[in-house]
Amino acid sequence: MVNKKVLALITISEIMSEAFGNQLESIFGNRVEIRKYLLSDDNINLSDCDVVLSSSKIIYDKVRELTPKGIEVISVRRAINLENISELFQIIPDTNVLVVSNYKYTAQETIDLLKKLGIDHLKYRPYTPGDKFNNEKIVITPGGKSLAPKGMEKVIDIGVKLIDVSTIIEILFTLKLSLQNSNYLIANYTKKLVDLNKYSTQINMVLEGILATSHDAIIAVDENNKVMFMNRTAEKLINVSMKNSIGEKLDGIINNDSILELLNEDKKIFNELISHKNKTFLINKEETIQYSVFKAKVLSIKDITQIQRQEYEIRKKMRDKGFVAKYRFNDIIGISQKLKNTVKIAKKIADNDYTVLIKGESGTGKELFAQAIYNKSVRKKNPFVAVNFASLSDSLIESELFGYEEGAFTGAKLGGKTGLFEQAHTGVIFIDEIGDASLTLQARLLRVLQEKEIMRVGGNSIIPVDVRVIAATNKDLQLLVQEGKFRKDLYYRLKVLYFNVPPLRERPEDIYFLVNYFLNNKNDNKTISDEVYRIFKDHDWPGNVRELENLINYITSVVEEEKVEPSHLPEEFRLKSHVKNKNNQLKKPDIKLYFNEGRDKEELIKTMMVLKEAQEARINIGRRRIAERLREQGINISPEMVRSRLKYLENKGLVRIGKTRQGSKLTEEGKKLLKNI
Repeated sequence: MVNKKVLALITISEIMSEAFGNQLESIFGNRVEIRKYLLSDDNINLSDCDVVLSSSKIIYDKVRELTPKGIEVISVRRAINLENISELFQIIPDTNVLVVSNYKYTAQETIDLLKKLGIDHLKYRPYTPGDKFNNEKIVITPGGKSLAPKGMEKVIDIGVKLIDVSTIIEILFTLKLSLQNSNYLIANYTKKLVDLNKYSTQINMVLEGILATSHDAIIAVDENNKVMFMNRTAEKLINVSMKNSIGEKLDGIINNDSILELLNEDKKIFNELISHKNKTFLINKEETIQYSVFKAKVLSIKDITQIQRQEYEIRKKMRDKGFVAKYRFNDIIGISQKLKNTVKIAKKIADNDYTVLIKGESGTGKELFAQAIYNKSVRKKNPFVAVNFASLSDSLIESELFGYEEGAFTGAKLGGKTGLFEQAHTGVIFIDEIGDASLTLQARLLRVLQEKEIMRVGGNSIIPVDVRVIAATNKDLQLLVQEGKFRKDLYYRLKVLYFNVPPLRERPEDIYFLVNYFLNNKNDNKTISDEVYRIFKDHDWPGNVRELENLINYITSVVEEEKVEPSHLPEEFRLKSHVKNKNNQLKKPDIKLYFNEGRDKEELIKTMMVLKEAQEARINIGRRRIAERLREQGINISPEMVRSRLKYLENKGLVRIGKTRQGSKLTEEGKKLLKNI
C-alpha cells in the first residue's frame, strides 16, 4: 500500500485554515493527508511532511524557519472567491469603499485581485482596524466582517480568498502526483468566470433595454469617436441606420461641427441648444467615462419640437386638473355705475398683456376680475394658476412658487417639484394678497418680472418662463412702501395696469341683483322683504360680496318661511336694525355746532371722509397721505395744513390723533356726525 503524501497547511487564522483546508481536501481527496496548523500553535511538527504551505508571503520566512531542510515550502497565491462578488457590480461607479483585512498587505492584495478581475469601477482604500478613514460608507472584506468600522451603511463579505489554480498545480508537481482532478479544477474555475461574464452580460442587456425605450436619442462613442451604441430614437431623430453606424466615426454620420466640438470637450454639457438639418436639438453630454479598457462619452439629444409637444400635453393635463379660470365678465353681477366703470377698465386691460395690479377690500371679487381678464386675453387657452400669499406660510410659499430640486431640503420629494410659475408657463398666474409677501420673496418676484426666469429652490440652473402676472391686494401698497414693508421697485413693476374693485357699501344698488343671483344658484324660491333690503342697504358690509353670499347661505339653510323678514336674520343684523330705528327717532346732530360755513368746512369734512375710508380698509394713515388723497379730490392742501385741521377736529371730539405711525382715527362721535351729513 502506497503511503499518503503529507501536506502541512500553516495559516494565521481559524477562518483561513478552515477555508483552505476544505478546498485542498475537495481537490486531493484521500491521496493527500492535510494537516492544519496555526502559526501561533506550540505543537507544530513538520518533520514527516512532503510539502508545507504558507498561507501568505507575510509569514513565509517564519514558516521556512519551522520547516526542516529538504522539505519544500510553497507560498500560497490567492484568488478571489468568484461566487460572492456579483454584489460589487451594483455599487455606483467611483464610490469610495474600504477594503478591510487584518493586515495592510492582504487588504491591498484583495484590491489588486479585484482590479485584475476587471472590477475597477470603485475607489478602493485598504483598511486595518484602528486606521482613520474619510467619507467611506461601504466596506468590502474577504471574510472579516467583524473588522469593519462601526457606522457603515453596507458591509459586503466576498468570502475568504481561496488558493488559486497555479498554486494547486505547483503542489501537484511538488508531490509528484498525477494531474487527476486538475482538469476538473480548472474547468470549475473557468465556469465561475463564465458565470461572472454572464452576469455582466445580463446587466448590459438590461441597460440596453432601458436605453432602447428612452424618449431621448442616446449615442455612446469611444475615445476615437467611434459609435459603440445608438438607440432607436437616435436612429429616427438623425435619420441614420443604427446597424450601419456601429463602429463608424460620428463625424461620418453627423455632419455638424457644433455637435462634434461639444463631444470633444472633456466636461459635462447641460442643455446646449444646437441647430441641425432645420431642427433645433437640446444636447446633454456625460463626462468621459473611464474603464480599464476603453473610454466612452454619452450624448443625449432631444428634439425641441417634441419638448414643446410634451409641454402642450402637460398644460392640457393641468387644465383638466383644475388650473383654469371659470368666470367671465358676464359673471360680474351689478348695475351700479361704479361697477360698470370698473368692468369697462378691466376689459381694456384684458386686451393687453402687461402685468396687472387689482386693489380692493377682502371679498370684493378681485379673483373674479382676474379670471375674467384671463378669459378675455390671448392666453385664455393656457393655464391659469392662483396662489394666495395669506394662505401659505413664508417657508412654504417659495417652494410652491418656484419649485425645488430633489434633496433641496428634508422631506423634498424624489425628483423635485415643479413650481407654480413653471406650471403657469404661457398662461397667467394670479397672486392674491401680495401685500403679505416677505421682503425676501418680493426680491425673487421682482427678478421674475424683470428677467422672465426662475430658479428652483436648491437648483443651479435658470428656467425661462413666459407668464402674465395678475396681482391683487387689500392693503395700501404705497403706504407699505413708505413704511419700508414693500419694495418700491416691485410696486412699480406691478402697477403697470391697475384698477380698484369698489366695496359693496359704495354700490348698494347692486345688492338686489346679487341676492337674487345667490338664491338662484341655490335653487331657492324665497323672497326678501323690503324691510330686509333696507337693512342690507344700510349695512356696511366689511366682508363685502363674500359676506353677502355667506348671509344668503345662512338664509337658505336656516330660514323655513318663504318670505324673509328682519326677524329671520342673524342677531347682528336685527340689533343694527333696532339701533338704527332708535337713532332715527333721535334728533340728528347739528352740523353748525361743529363747523362754520366757509371754505374750511369742505376741507374738514373731506378730511374726515379720508380717515373713514382708511379705517374701513384697516390701515393707518398719516398727514402726508391724507394730503395726497385730498389733492386727488381737488383740494390743494399741505401736510402742515392737515395737521391744523386734525387738531381742530380733535378739539371738537371728532378725531383722535395717534402717535407716530399710528395714524389718526375718527371717534364714535365723528363717525355718527359723518353718517348724518
